[in-house]
Amino acid sequence: MTACPLCATNGPVHDFTRTCCRVRYLLALPGLDARRCTLARWRHEHGAEAADETEAALTAAWQQRKHAARHQPSTLAADQRPTNTEVAPSHDRRATGEI
Repeated sequence: MTACPLCATNGPVHDFTRTCCRVRYLLALPGLDARRCTLARWRHEHGAEAADETEAALTAAWQQRKHAARHQPSTLAADQRPTNTEVAPSHDRRATGEI
């Protein structure tokens, strides 16, 4: 699947006649149920062939994301994470015994 100019620039506009735009739209949806409902609606509105093509491209895009996530090194190890070792000054009068 080649990206159209809209997908190449990750623009806010989608051309739903193109598979790449439909996949990009589905990947942006927040949940699995929303993606399933949208695919079912497209299957009804645009036919099974377009929905099957979109579903196959969506599956490939998810596999590509999973593969990239598995092979992306962690940016910080547990012992490299910044910690706050300084004790903040207390402005609480109870802590200083001034009460």
